[in-house]
Amino acid sequence: MKKLKLASILTGILIMAVAASSVSAFATTPEIVGQENITKALESAAKPIEGKIIRVDIPDGKGGYTTLEGEAAQKHYEEAVEQTQKALLDDLTVSSLSSQAKVQSGSRRGPFHYQYRYVETQHTNDVSRTDLRRNVSNKLTNESSADQTYTLELSVSQSWTINPEVSGELLNAVKLKLGGSWGKTYSKRDTFTVNIKPWKSVQIQFVPIMDRSVGNAQKYYIPRNSIYNKPVIEQNVPVTTYNPKYLTQQVGSKTIQTVYGEYYWVESY
Repeated sequence: MKKLKLASILTGILIMAVAASSVSAFATTPEIVGQENITKALESAAKPIEGKIIRVDIPDGKGGYTTLEGEAAQKHYEEAVEQTQKALLDDLTVSSLSSQAKVQSGSRRGPFHYQYRYVETQHTNDVSRTDLRRNVSNKLTNESSADQTYTLELSVSQSWTINPEVSGELLNAVKLKLGGSWGKTYSKRDTFTVNIKPWKSVQIQFVPIMDRSVGNAQKYYIPRNSIYNKPVIEQNVPVTTYNPKYLTQQVGSKTIQTVYGEYYWVESY
């Protein structure tokens, strides 16, 4: 992937200064994603961007960005669409699996209690979600014959997602297994000064990059007088869940904390 110096990127659009900034992260109810949602997401993932992609800011995971322009930016978006579609097709397979309880033989005589756990079978970091692409700034239009300076207001937020069969103690088991950072919504607000070329409109669109976990949430118990303490699984629910994150990243001339993802600069006439 070709890297360009920030000083040379985005002809006609230069981030000059930051007037205001805020970052927030908080626990939240997950966005529920079932089979119908995934099918719609597959359609949304491939929906073309209206306008011309002139730049994309791609986080490198090290506090900075790789910036692509023109055809390179468009090609990168097409690659992100392919990655999203592959992940969603896998999610559709998981969602179609039976979530009915799997009952095994075992003695329940005497005291025992149910336990809950999440057995993760696959963990993938940094999955692009073009199906969640959306506008995250005001649309700026220069209707004059000379370059003009405008205020760009950036507002981006992303929640975590999980399939609808996972609830109650099973949901708690997933969050416990994946750690405290899983199960939050991250939000970012920022204000920039930008320069726009004559007769052009510019808007920023955001594609979140999220971590993905696949596995099984289980309700089980240990049979009384069991020699090997082998658990009996009473309920086995397939799980697919995505979690957003926020990192310190370079945006234009300033290093800020922001919702992790790719920021596409889209130009129209």
